[in-house]
Amino acid sequence: YPAVGADITACIPPIPLPDACCSHIFTSHLLEHLESADVDRAMGEIWRVLVPGGEAEIIVPYALGHGAWMDPTHKTFFVPERFLYYTPHFHYLGYDLETRFQLESYEIIVDEQAMQHEVRVVLRKGAEGEKCQCRACQVGWSAQ
Repeated sequence: YPAVGADITACIPPIPLPDACCSHIFTSHLLEHLESADVDRAMGEIWRVLVPGGEAEIIVPYALGHGAWMDPTHKTFFVPERFLYYTPHFHYLGYDLETRFQLESYEIIVDEQAMQHEVRVVLRKGAEGEKCQCRACQVGWSAQ
């Protein structure tokens, strides 16, 4: 969107940046416009460009809210638990369990006036070999 004045404009995935060059990534209302397989590839790219300890803040429409379904360009739908797929609790990205995102926080944001329900998650790229201590572990999920 030209009015934003982005430093880099690209069709993703891939993200046109070198490995481990970002300490923070923020994406709002982007991932829902990608096919599910491209969301998975984008999450792998986010992992790739984050430095260890870096965080990704992601906001997407909540699948159980009307707004997620009102826009015909939405191709993928999200609940907070979808992001557990990218943690040690699910096997994904082809990485060992110790090299997955840590789920730092998640919330469902409700704006009734705008008829908008959003999922906001913060994922952290753990250091290599770091034991999982994500939010899912704190609420009793067990690694598979």
